[in-house]
Amino acid sequence: MKNKVFIVIASIAALLVVLTCIALVAPGGTGKDYFVDSTNQRWHDPDGLFSGAARTKAVIPASPVQEMERGMLEQKAADMATTTEYAGGAPSPAPTASIPGNAAKPLGIKQMMKKDGNISLKAEKPQEAANSIISIATKFGGDVLSMQSSGEETSQYFNMTIRVPSQKFDNAMQEVLKLGDKASVTTSSEDVTGEYIDLKSRLDSRTRKREALLTMLTKADKIGDLLSIHDRIADVEQEIENIKGQIQYLEGMASYSRITVDISPKDGLISTDGPSDFVDGLGKIWEAFQKAVLWLLMIVAVLIPFGIIALLVYFIVRSSRKRPGAQS
Repeated sequence: MKNKVFIVIASIAALLVVLTCIALVAPGGTGKDYFVDSTNQRWHDPDGLFSGAARTKAVIPASPVQEMERGMLEQKAADMATTTEYAGGAPSPAPTASIPGNAAKPLGIKQMMKKDGNISLKAEKPQEAANSIISIATKFGGDVLSMQSSGEETSQYFNMTIRVPSQKFDNAMQEVLKLGDKASVTTSSEDVTGEYIDLKSRLDSRTRKREALLTMLTKADKIGDLLSIHDRIADVEQEIENIKGQIQYLEGMASYSRITVDISPKDGLISTDGPSDFVDGLGKIWEAFQKAVLWLLMIVAVLIPFGIIALLVYFIVRSSRKRPGAQS
């Protein structure tokens, strides 16, 4: 009997010793915190008990809230990436963080400048200068947008507008200025980068909206809903086309620069190709004589009827005066 009691007591003591050891080894048993770091997704292990593979396995999956936050961040990054495309639709590098307080400019968007130039020239031979400007436009990969001329052959005036690639704008201006005496030169430039980025962002937003509407269209089962979604899709597609047109216009204005040139003859030039001043004077005298003869004939034609009437009155009066004398 005593042996059985001793065995029971010894078993209980051994069990207590085992439980005590387990309590000391288990997390929290020593007063130290072993918990999951939700930010880095790993165990906080002050004693290094979970090392190597054991620590790697001790990762708890993210909660639904964390997954939602991660999805929002990824969507925001995707939205920013849509505004970081090169002109022409080529993808650009990933966007970089912007400094608070400054306008964010996505990485990869090159600066888009709209340039225009106006030049007034006085040339000895305006026609040759105009032909040279056409050659300059062709030389730099551009073309002539408009050309107007006025005046006589000996004193012609030209107004021309050409366009050249923006990177050749300065070189083309210098070439044109060599064609005559500079009267006036003005240049203007406008940075349209911000407007371009805004349009690209709006285009991406409208495109995603159209995709969402198309998805809704496949799920709609009522005629009223189908018609309403169709109308909304048509409106969004119209907006997309308008935005694309504005983007193409900006790309064209930034890719090519315009140069408007006014050409006039130099003051005091005497042409040696035309008739002399003496011959010109004789011609003007002959024209004046012809005009005088015409005016004289017109006056005579007007006075002839009055002259005939005056003669008739004269003969009637004269004949009436002779009759009384003849009767006496």
